[in-house]
This record gives sequence, C-alpha cells and structure tokens, in this order.
Amino acid sequence: MRAALVTPLSGPLAEFGRAGAAALRLWARSAGRVELSVHDSAPDVARAVAGALEERPDLLFGPYGTGPTVALARRTDRLIWNHGGAGDRLSRHAHVVSVLSPCSSYFTGAVELLYREIASVTVLHGETAFGRDVAAGAERAATRRGLTVRRAGFAPGSAEEAVRDAPEADAVMIAAGFADERAAARLLPERPWRACVLVGAGEENVLDVAREGLIGPAQWLAEDAWEPDEGPDAEWFVRNYIASTGTHPPYPAAQAFAAGLIASRCARDAGDLDDQSLRAAAATLTCTTMFGRFELDASGAQVGHQMLTVQWQDGRRRTVWPAEKARGRRLRARRGHRRVPHTADLRIEAWAPTREQCVAEAVSGLVGSFADTAGLRPHRTAVLNVPPEPDADLLVAVLDDVIYRLEVHGELVLDTEITTAPDGGLTARLKVGDATEATAIGAIPKAVSLHDLRLTRDSATEAWSCAVTIDV
Repeated sequence: MRAALVTPLSGPLAEFGRAGAAALRLWARSAGRVELSVHDSAPDVARAVAGALEERPDLLFGPYGTGPTVALARRTDRLIWNHGGAGDRLSRHAHVVSVLSPCSSYFTGAVELLYREIASVTVLHGETAFGRDVAAGAERAATRRGLTVRRAGFAPGSAEEAVRDAPEADAVMIAAGFADERAAARLLPERPWRACVLVGAGEENVLDVAREGLIGPAQWLAEDAWEPDEGPDAEWFVRNYIASTGTHPPYPAAQAFAAGLIASRCARDAGDLDDQSLRAAAATLTCTTMFGRFELDASGAQVGHQMLTVQWQDGRRRTVWPAEKARGRRLRARRGHRRVPHTADLRIEAWAPTREQCVAEAVSGLVGSFADTAGLRPHRTAVLNVPPEPDADLLVAVLDDVIYRLEVHGELVLDTEITTAPDGGLTARLKVGDATEATAIGAIPKAVSLHDLRLTRDSATEAWSCAVTIDV
C-alpha cells in the first residue's frame, strides 16, 4: 500500500507538520507493507500536491492547519485523510475524512463544565474564520444551556481593548490568534470573571505565567487517552514515538497516527483501496483509537471525537471535563466577585482562596454596586476589630460597618485588607475616602439582609465563597 503525506515541513507550521510526519512514519512501520512519502507543502502547496499524486498513492494524508488542508482539497478530488485541519468548512468537502473535532466544538466542554454555576457568558473572537467558528459553536452550546450570550469580534492586535470593553458576564471565552490570547490573558484578572476560557489554554506552551486557573480545549492528552478498540493504546504510541524521535508526542502526532489507523481500518472493511469504497467505509465506521472515538455524521463532520477540557492548576494542565476523564474539580477563579440580578434588592457573590479575602471581595462588590471610585484617593485608614463569630456573621459585621461609615461619616471604603485576629475574629483595615467625591452609579445600600446568607469553604478546592443580599 502506497501512502503520501502533504504537510508543512518548513515555515511557521513546521513543528506541527514534522510531528505528524513522524507519527505517520511510525504508523507505516507498525502497519507493515506501507510505503509512505512525505512532501513539504509550505513553499508551494500546488507543487507538493502534484509531486504526491505523481506517485499514484492509495492513501493521501492532508497537512497540519485548516488553511493548508482547504488548499489541498481545492487542488484534488482524491480522498483526503484529514488529521490537521479543524475548520468547520472542511466538512463541506465530500472527499475529506476528518479524525479530529471541528473547532466549533472547542468550547462545548467548557459550557458543559460551567453552565450550572453561571448565568451569562461573553464570547470574544478574532475576526478570522477560525475565531468565528469557535465563537459560533460556543454561542450555540451556551444558548442550548439557557445562558445569556454576548458576542463580540475584534481585529488582530486589539485583544487588550476587546477585554477592557467586553460586556459584563459571569464568564468569558476567547478564540483568537495566540499572540492576541497571550495579551488578553494578562488582563483577565482585572475583570471579575467567574471563569476564563481560551483556546491557547489547552496548549502546553502558548500562554505564559498568566495561564494559571485558565480553562481550554485539548484534542488529546496521553495521560487521559481513551481505551482503544482499534490499534495500540496511548502507552504504546508514546513509548514508540519517543523511541523514534526522542521527544514526547504532541497532539498533532496523535491525530496523524489516528488517521493512519482509521485509513487502515477502512481499507480492511472495504476490501480494496478505491477512494469511493474507502469513503463509504468511513461513513459507516464507528470505532475508538488511542486518539478517541471516530464517527461521521451525514454531512461528513466528525461527531465521535470528544475534546477534553483542561484547566491550569499549579502549573499543570488537568482534565476537568468530561467527568469520566477528570483528574480533579475545576478550581474557581483565584479571587473575584459579581452582582447577581435580584428582585428589588442587590445580591452579591464573592470567592477567594481564603475567608478573609472572600470578605474583602464582598466589600468591593458592595461599594462597586453604587459608586465609581476611579481616581479617588483614601485620606485615612480605619481599623475594624470583629470578635469571634460564625463565619457568616463575620461577613455581616464587616458589611454593616461599610454601610455605617457611608451613612454616618460620609466615608467610602476604597480598599480593604482583612486578616485573622489572634482570638479567631477579624481585623479589617479599611482605606476610606470622601463619598462626595465619588460618582453615583447605583442605589445606596441600607442594610445587610440575613436571608439566604452564606460564607463557606469548599472541602474539595479549599476555596471560600459567599453570597449576601443587600437592602437598597
């Protein structure tokens, strides 16, 4: 059996193209009686395609990248085994068989992970075909789960402005070029998002130190690979890939190896190597390789493979969805707060690693609900000592003091530092300023309601969260 691979071996995608080539060489050796030729698509796709087709291959494997794969599909009507192009538009080409998930499904897992905890999501995307595909899929998934979705596109190079101007929501999802995502990630802590999802967060080396806590999609992780019923398992693949290359296989290698396994299986099921027979075999095939499940729908789109959703925790990617592959629970954002719609009153939720930080976030949420304090400077620091009480009562005591200072002294709390007192209570250092210098943006708080009050610690994540209603 003769096989040809057209993929970038030079240029910006060379790293991924070479990984796929190494994996397909491993497949060819393990399959036996397979001759594989590799053609560099980077300088000239047309020339690479012509060179590959001159060899009259039985199997034609496509390149890494949606753009190169589309270019290949337009230049030949031969059946293409697609392992590197995730663009949804590829399913419109009947002679393309894809083994990887389309990019419109990249954030579906994140929606499933988060929808019980959030009510709204902002989807930001670069104005590219990739960005729009990912965003459209996220919007559909979120809408199905009853979430309010706000979506906005931005031009390349303007991610920072997009994040600063993004509509308020519980969570944000960003799909753009990696340079834009890196810029966006550094600004995310400035907004009180409950969760932040980026395409680049699913990759090992895309985002920098700002990636901690971020959520992203991953096509494949060796440690969380599926148990196959077709071909070797992930342990065999990793061991043999390392033996042949000296490096661990990245996800493009796993995708390419799986494409070889699927093509072999279709050839076996079809009984010949005719493109039409192979395509018919692929259309009815359902199986699981070390890369995951394979199944095509009537349109030719890949619907069997399931993306993993990962979160950066303590400097490592950990799978947090689907549940059967999760290696732990999702950690909440390091610290933040939000205001929740509530009939006639104000409802504040806050979260942080410690009890004291959580109370401080609730103070920020309270003040931010009615005053714009931008540019204000504190004129003194007030100290509040709260005696030992149940956790929820400690929260009420601090918030009551914030309201009291506003009503009686005309003071606005601009910053809060809270520590645990030696007796188990709280010591709050409140930096206060003149309330008359602030701009009113909401109803003035009157009192803290004791109804549905909560300040608790999650035993699994050890993070604290609170919820409190304010009478206005």
